[in-house]
Amino acid sequence: MDRCRFLFFVLGLATLASCTQIPQRQSSPYIFYVFHNKQEPIPLKRTPSFAMLIMGKTNSDIQQFKIKECSSQESEHPSCKQGLGTLNSSISLISANRDEIKTKIDLTVKIGRSSKFSSALNSPDLQSSIAMESSITEDVPVINDRQDVSVEADLPFNQWKAFELRHGLSFSVCVARDLEHPCPYIP
Repeated sequence: MDRCRFLFFVLGLATLASCTQIPQRQSSPYIFYVFHNKQEPIPLKRTPSFAMLIMGKTNSDIQQFKIKECSSQESEHPSCKQGLGTLNSSISLISANRDEIKTKIDLTVKIGRSSKFSSALNSPDLQSSIAMESSITEDVPVINDRQDVSVEADLPFNQWKAFELRHGLSFSVCVARDLEHPCPYIP
């Protein structure tokens, strides 16, 4: 009799287990982004950076660059200006559906005679910091500018969207459902 009860008990558990569905882990979308300087034949950052998009979390990045603008290439003595800059970018997930996500993208471009960059990583396992500073000599004419862009964008999955900035700069983003289905090559 005990053997029969045990068999019915196991059979009952097997039946319950087959009716129960274990929810599959929902993968988070990833945002790929790349910063372009159209004066250069290749993007400043050849490989796109990427980050997981999580509701309520902002992904931030800082990139440094150098630009040069000349008045007229056809004149005998074109006058040129140079600038050192930083691009601060932050991307937040607002909402997501089956076909696209809505993001908030904030970009700040600063160009001038000098560029400073510092970053610190503080975690229980690792503490690290980096600082870099560059400058253009006083005898060189310089570009001074600042541009702030703040936009909410609907981004379809696996399609690049470019945000044009002044001075031939652009910031392109693409959203992938997961890392198994990354964005296509940058156009």
